[in-house]
Amino acid sequence: LTALPTPLIMAEGRSSKALVLRLQACGRIEGTVLAGTHEPVSGALVTLRPSDDDGRRPFPPVTARTNGRGAYVLSEVPPGRYRLEVLSPGARPYEELLDVEGGEARRCDLALTDVS
Repeated sequence: LTALPTPLIMAEGRSSKALVLRLQACGRIEGTVLAGTHEPVSGALVTLRPSDDDGRRPFPPVTARTNGRGAYVLSEVPPGRYRLEVLSPGARPYEELLDVEGGEARRCDLALTDVS
């Protein structure tokens, strides 16, 4: 979405150059976290962080916990490159780089490896 140029009113009728706003549709990431036994992992912490090499203005990490079926949803994710991190007791930390496009609903199912 793109907004049309609009004058920026400074004070008492004075205006500045046109202000152009560019609105971006946000994406969504959802998936299921499974254990090495292929059973759903309940309560895993799923975190989405902007990638260091994205070059975009950073925003705070987005987090979710998996439900009893191992499912998670991360909503309102601006377009960009991210690190998806998953932590769960008894499993090795999981990390994956992924790109999110505006308006995209992306599925990211994954299996954790047990700590041995």
